[in-house]
Amino acid sequence: MRTGLPAIISTHVPSAWESCRIIAPNLLHAYQLALGPDGYQIFSYPEKLAREAVQSKGVPLLDLARRIHAARPSRLIFIDHMPHPAPLLMALTVLYGSSPLPPLYFHVYGDFILRSDWWAKLEDTLTQAQLLFICASGRQTNLLSRMFNRADRSVEVCPFAVDTGHYFSSPALRREWRAKLGLNEGEFTLVYSGRLSMQKNVELLIRKVQSFAEQAGVNTRLLLAGRYDDLGAPLFGRQHRRGAMFMRVNEILKAQQSAHPCRVDYIGHVGREELLGIYNAADCYVSMSLHHDEDFGMSPAEALSCGASAVLTSWGGYSGFVSHNSTDCELAPVRLNAENLEIDQTAFFRALLRQSVLPQGDPALRRARSLRYHARFSLQAVAETLRTIGNKPLGPFAGFNPLFNVVAERMQHNSPYPGGPRSGSLYEDVYSAYLK
Repeated sequence: MRTGLPAIISTHVPSAWESCRIIAPNLLHAYQLALGPDGYQIFSYPEKLAREAVQSKGVPLLDLARRIHAARPSRLIFIDHMPHPAPLLMALTVLYGSSPLPPLYFHVYGDFILRSDWWAKLEDTLTQAQLLFICASGRQTNLLSRMFNRADRSVEVCPFAVDTGHYFSSPALRREWRAKLGLNEGEFTLVYSGRLSMQKNVELLIRKVQSFAEQAGVNTRLLLAGRYDDLGAPLFGRQHRRGAMFMRVNEILKAQQSAHPCRVDYIGHVGREELLGIYNAADCYVSMSLHHDEDFGMSPAEALSCGASAVLTSWGGYSGFVSHNSTDCELAPVRLNAENLEIDQTAFFRALLRQSVLPQGDPALRRARSLRYHARFSLQAVAETLRTIGNKPLGPFAGFNPLFNVVAERMQHNSPYPGGPRSGSLYEDVYSAYLK
């Protein structure tokens, strides 16, 4: 066993979250580039071990902890959102005894708040360690900073990586896939890929794109790619019946009129190869998501890497996709009022209008845009950021603050924000960080 090297802790089991099935392997690849082929060691930490430990059947987890302890790692790097690090770190704390744990690095996902009760259980261990929480976007660091007694040396930003060897701009693919999808010459083509769910605002997106096409007189096609999701908004106590989202979207699609200037096509769940073609065929990626887990946004990152532009809500990690070129990614402002989260739909309309008059099929424009996002989100770019972060000195963790403690307690309830997203509430205290 090699000793004294950074230890990467990975589940090695595909996540139930579609995006995390991409994020974690890409992050591991970026670390391999950052640390070199002989500069790290990997330990498998499947969710089953954590679950058994919680059920007081923790012998396999202790075996893993012993192997990590024997390797004397220079630091521990957790790259998955599941299982939670708490069970493993509690076991390691016993083995290290009075000796300090190695420096801890946690890549944080959108479920940080959802798992706050687990982080609370870990506080005593964390305050005895040097550590760093690594967020995928600036606004997510804003959110975490609200939860800590002192965040100046506890939080850093490193975006999730895009496999730019796969997602790139190709005029040939654009021609091929526009033909496959039956897109007409000059037809303004929008794409949304991801979960079709309530908090992703897919119904609103469809209706606003249809309204845009009708009012602006722009021949438009909206492609929807992804799985239907009936999760609803459980944090607000709003549940959907099984099949509800399919029924709602299907009703809209069935009501389409052939003479309408907007055609909406649901193309289902597709794989990486199909997404590469679809993103190249599309002119613009669109999303009106207000989901509380919108910490980054892999789909817009991949679409931008293929040369498509983007029109998004100014919410959470989406704000990190704006570039110095104002037409690459436009954001519709969002505000939290006394009743709900509200998207500036006029700004969304105007952004679509600006995008519709650009020469979106111009190979030079698309290639330049693709390269701008490759420079920010490629495996190599993220590896360089990880090297920089790894060389920074860490400080002790000052612990969680009273706001975090309130959130952790509320997360044990079935619906911690029963009034929904509104001003003057705990939701505002937490998630207004996603607005600025």
